[in-house]
Amino acid sequence: MTITYSGIILSAGTSSRMGKTKALLPYNDTTLLNYQISQFNQSLLNETIVVLGHDATSILHSLTTLPSKIMMNSHFHNGKSSSIKVGVKNSSTSAQMILIANVDQPVSTRIINKMCAEFIKKRPKIIIPTYKQKRGHPVLFCSSLRSDLLSVSEQTQGLREIIHRYSSSIQEIELDEPSILHNFNTPNDLSKLLETIRRRIEC
Repeated sequence: MTITYSGIILSAGTSSRMGKTKALLPYNDTTLLNYQISQFNQSLLNETIVVLGHDATSILHSLTTLPSKIMMNSHFHNGKSSSIKVGVKNSSTSAQMILIANVDQPVSTRIINKMCAEFIKKRPKIIIPTYKQKRGHPVLFCSSLRSDLLSVSEQTQGLREIIHRYSSSIQEIELDEPSILHNFNTPNDLSKLLETIRRRIEC
């Protein structure tokens, strides 16, 4: 099968502020990482790559849904940029675009597919989803930026530097999806997120 769309889930960090491994946190009747993998696998993405580092053994034992590839980042202490490079390096060279998500930023199949459809129509260098004009996640990159992604570093603020460099080539896509703004680093953040989801389901 010719790979056209690649997705990378970054799950190598130490989760120091959370106090426990984020990938193993309960979410939608499973773990956060299992949820993310299932959403990626059900989307238009042809390839799902998970990058692990901290607590990798526990995470591997918890997986009930498997991605296309599981890659280990032995340098995860060097920051998120090191995981981005591992993921991109191991993505298919035939991929036309690469979507990058953090494990603590859960994203649905619906959102992924809308971003892929936008890429098919307009072929911008970067696509960023927005909710009420606020930028969220994940971020989609055209494969023409592969070398830029392989050169990210913590010193230059990782993906932010690439987004700034190609600011004139960014396509924003407005979605009625408040979840694209969700992010959590502490147990309190997670509690608020789950409560928001519960209320949205009940409405």
